[in-house]
Amino acid sequence: MMKRLQVLTDMVPSGLVTADIGTDHAWLPVMLVEQHKAARVYACDVRKGPLHQAAANIVANHMEKEITLVLSNGFANVPQDAQCAVIAGMGVHTIISILDADADRTAQFAAIITEANDDPITMRRWIAAKQYKITDERVISENRHDYTAIAFVPKKTDVPYTEEDLILGPILSKHPEEGYISFLKRRTQKLHHILSLRKDESSDTKKLRAEASIMDAFLQDADNI
Repeated sequence: MMKRLQVLTDMVPSGLVTADIGTDHAWLPVMLVEQHKAARVYACDVRKGPLHQAAANIVANHMEKEITLVLSNGFANVPQDAQCAVIAGMGVHTIISILDADADRTAQFAAIITEANDDPITMRRWIAAKQYKITDERVISENRHDYTAIAFVPKKTDVPYTEEDLILGPILSKHPEEGYISFLKRRTQKLHHILSLRKDESSDTKKLRAEASIMDAFLQDADNI
């Protein structure tokens, strides 16, 4: 968990008032303050239970002045001075529903960092459909699971994304590091196993086959470099 939180901390632009949506124990807000990334953080959650745990953690770290607890369903009660939002540790459709629930509020942020625990491609497709700009991507492998953190600016741009960009990641694929290559190899192995069990030609099967084909081609080129 700490590895993922450190990556998210690194991705938050320095100096921005930050809202951690779905804060759980408020570990991320504590790290943001501790590492001087944010002077003020809102630890937000839709449930009182996690906020109670977060409060104990905030007090234990003597950060009551820097971190404010907010009971909020998505962005509903997030104070207007929040400049950056982190939405991590949940499914991509939950993240998208939070972003779509208040499009005007979403567009007010200077930066948004998402970390969906299941489907980064769908996250990128949503960002591309909104004509937003992806500014950073990181692959995190922790406890035998792979996660992809994606940062974007929620302002309309004319940045075009190809199908390869959406599947591989426009940032990750341009500067492929060893961890990213390992992630792609694990992903393609899983895709080929799934496809070997399927005999249908459904839209889902075709989508997985196209994904595997693009990843295979990228890995082949990477091996030839």
